Amino acid sequence: MKAIRYRVTLLEPTLIASFGGAPDSVESFDYLPGSVLRGIFIGNYMRQYTLRELDATDATVRRLFFDGSTRFLNGYPLDRTHPGKRMLPTPHSWRNKKGDETAVFDLAVDDEISKDEELKPVNKPFCLVSEKVQLHRPEKLLTIHTRRTRRFGRAVSGAKLKLEADDIEGAIYRYEALQAGQHFEAIILCDQDEDADALSQFVSGAVLLGKSRSGGYGRACIEICEIEEDDWFEASYDVHQSPLIVTLLSDTLIRDDAGQYTTDVKVVERLLAQKLDIELSLHDAFVKTQIIGGFNRKWGLPLPQTQALQAGSVLVFDTDETPDEDRLTQLLWQGIGERRAEGFGRVAVNWQALEELKVTDNDGKNGYEKNRNIASDEGKEIAGRMLHRMLGEQVEAAIMQSADRFGHQIRNPSKSQFNGLRMVIQRALRQPPDEGRRAIANYLDSLEGRKSTREQFSRDRVAGKDILEWIRERATDEHIWQELDIGKLPQLGDLQAKLDAAQAYNYNLRLVDAVLARAAKSKGGNE
Repeated sequence: MKAIRYRVTLLEPTLIASFGGAPDSVESFDYLPGSVLRGIFIGNYMRQYTLRELDATDATVRRLFFDGSTRFLNGYPLDRTHPGKRMLPTPHSWRNKKGDETAVFDLAVDDEISKDEELKPVNKPFCLVSEKVQLHRPEKLLTIHTRRTRRFGRAVSGAKLKLEADDIEGAIYRYEALQAGQHFEAIILCDQDEDADALSQFVSGAVLLGKSRSGGYGRACIEICEIEEDDWFEASYDVHQSPLIVTLLSDTLIRDDAGQYTTDVKVVERLLAQKLDIELSLHDAFVKTQIIGGFNRKWGLPLPQTQALQAGSVLVFDTDETPDEDRLTQLLWQGIGERRAEGFGRVAVNWQALEELKVTDNDGKNGYEKNRNIASDEGKEIAGRMLHRMLGEQVEAAIMQSADRFGHQIRNPSKSQFNGLRMVIQRALRQPPDEGRRAIANYLDSLEGRKSTREQFSRDRVAGKDILEWIRERATDEHIWQELDIGKLPQLGDLQAKLDAAQAYNYNLRLVDAVLARAAKSKGGNE
């Protein structure tokens, strides 16, 4: 078993489209997906052997590219100050104090911290842990493109002017690509040593990545760093640490017993217990989910869209047993779940060990975006509309995720109590904020005045607070993106999306309503 470490340097902005977003915008991943990197090696292999297409039934081809014996891991940013150190996804259990980003607290290691401190999620997607932790967000290049209607020399909408048959309707859209000049490191894990030797000959020279390759995007070069032996792992591990902390180092696709894709952490618990041959009991989870898609260039068709556990998700398990080290290292080497050949399903075990980490300040913010101002009034108006729509989509998606997460935590109040609260919340949504807040406060006061009702609502916790206290806070709060774990608000050049007080009020109440609806649904028909 060998691991090929290689470096990818972006010579041009690179646009590898992430899933979702507005139809008139394309935003790149913060990393280089393993599926894209695998495509480079498939192309080089076909050129080497002058093949028009791969024979997917050939045993060597399947072993090299398809059956999971060879795994093409994602390309993550290289540390700027210590070349050669590959960063990893930031755990979702990490928190900063509000207004103080000089330290990181890990709730997976010590969940008592959150009870005494006002904390917010860490808002940078990658980290490097040594004596201090370095946090990093890859630089992006924002470009606004205009598709012109040739007859008019500008973008013309068909809704405003009748177009002739050969006219192309104009449009304004944006690309947010990885900035040129950045370095990423990726890994190829080979179960067969001879496969590492065969693939290493393709790790050199110029390559093209992502979309719009003929439009000044996607040129890069790759070079081999080192071929490691079978004792190489993405992150350190401790077989004796308790509780057992599992961190997902890439997006993970899991199927349940019926063969359906799922993000249920209980399914992951059973899978890990089986692979480690020990009893596990889920103690805590810091999980985010997302939609995974893709595109098959051979067939020219999109891949099915599936729900996945997001990289950085953390699961904490109680166990009285010590995992067998051979089983543990096999788990770390192979990963879990589906599409492991494309870098999905990478895990770390007991990588997180410290309650508090000091943050180094040498990473700086994205200097390119900071200096790229939008000068014209027209450009600012267009960017403002884009930001408003982008923020709305981001908050809507986060509300659904939070409703699912928080709703499962509420078990005791009756379904009729949920429905009564929802009626008040929905009525308040149609009222001005001040009037709606008064109505909510009066109703909550009436609930707290009844002992049996108050006891029902005080037995469950949402975000560390009892239900009624949490609802009061939501009704008056104007920083909902912190409650929703939205680390970074959308930004275009020097403009950043903002929620005004009325929008924050609206989204807060919709979050409360969605959480109560999810809790009521989980009660079923039972009172």
